[in-house]
Amino acid sequence: MLQPHCACDLDLTKVQYPGMFFPKIDGVRLLNLTGVAIGRSLKSHDNKFTTAFFSKPIYTGLDGEATFGDIRGQSLCRDTTSAISRIEGEPEIVWNVFDWLHEDVLDLT
Repeated sequence: MLQPHCACDLDLTKVQYPGMFFPKIDGVRLLNLTGVAIGRSLKSHDNKFTTAFFSKPIYTGLDGEATFGDIRGQSLCRDTTSAISRIEGEPEIVWNVFDWLHEDVLDLT
């Protein structure tokens, strides 16, 4: 089973250009490896609506950061965690996808 990577600091001395870089989004990890939306712990999030919505087959293989509210806000992580932890309700979660985990691309550099 694949294990999601965590964000890390960039060592500019090891960067090979050209390169592609993404800004750190301080939300909550959301990935769909097998058709079920899960978090970094490989367990589904508590919010039934969010888990069901992002567990559709079309999202299989996608990995990213879920956010709720202003993506530049100081309380983004807290607000997203709160929204995705409530069992009931339909929070307006945005999935900022940054990777596609598929067997055809797993061995690419």
